[in-house]
Amino acid sequence: MSFYFILPFLLSYIKSIKSFLFLFIMSLVLYGLNLLLVPHLFFYPENQQYLLQNFSVWNILGQLPIFFMGILSYFIYTKNYPRRQIAIIGGMLFVVLLTLFLYPVSIIPHHLIAGGMFSVFVLLLAHWPTRLLVNRITTLVGKLSFSMYLVQFAILQLFRQLGISGLFPQSNLGSILHFLCPVPVVAFVSFYLYRYIEKPGIAQGRRLIEMFENDVTRNTRMVTAPQAPQSSCGDPIQTAVLNRTHDAELQRSRHGKCGRGLQSRGQGISVARRLTDGPPGSREGSDDQQSGPRRSGRLTTFQPAGQGSDRERQ
Repeated sequence: MSFYFILPFLLSYIKSIKSFLFLFIMSLVLYGLNLLLVPHLFFYPENQQYLLQNFSVWNILGQLPIFFMGILSYFIYTKNYPRRQIAIIGGMLFVVLLTLFLYPVSIIPHHLIAGGMFSVFVLLLAHWPTRLLVNRITTLVGKLSFSMYLVQFAILQLFRQLGISGLFPQSNLGSILHFLCPVPVVAFVSFYLYRYIEKPGIAQGRRLIEMFENDVTRNTRMVTAPQAPQSSCGDPIQTAVLNRTHDAELQRSRHGKCGRGLQSRGQGISVARRLTDGPPGSREGSDDQQSGPRRSGRLTTFQPAGQGSDRERQ
């Protein structure tokens, strides 16, 4: 369970095969240190030394390389490497790992061989699915897999307390029956956990992530968005002209004309101020002599300097 607390940080670091190989090698180093240091950190009687051996295998440092093998399979699958290359390398690696699994050696831990073999097998199965292994039942088991992973220990302990585990003979056939018997019970309990706890939790997590992302996007837009200019004299007509000039500048900048827009901003604002204020003393004259805006009810029209009537140019 501790691995899932550090998984988001690991995924944010793993961006390439090199970064993954670095973390995988570090996990193997930590695994070796774990095997060496655990017997010296805890002291148990001779008849309980098996507890230390089990702990050194089942703690997070003992299982960390297997988690990285699964991450590697997912990473290779999402990167869309050539199928032929995956088939050749993955097939050869699977044969080697299967041989080591059937004929184990003392140098390589058996559970690491099993983890690597299943990681390669899942990668090959993802590219070449078969109806025997990829169907509605196995897909459902895949959805329930995390809940089954959490529930299996409690179900196995319950089987021991009820004496069900002692009914199976000590043989290969008995081990297979002991494996198959708890699976329906674990799947039944996991189905309700997935439906009423895990699935609503996933939906709630997605809503929280979307809410946080929307807040970040909204704050970023508020920081980066340019402010519209305001009239220094508070004239609403002048402010409207400045806003229209500002909007035109933004439109030009979106089309890759930022330099020209910035250059014309000062000219546009200067022309707008001349249009709204007019020449000195023009507000006291007649409407024909004004070069500022001509107001007619709610409609306001502008007549820039140099573009007046023929009589004014004469």
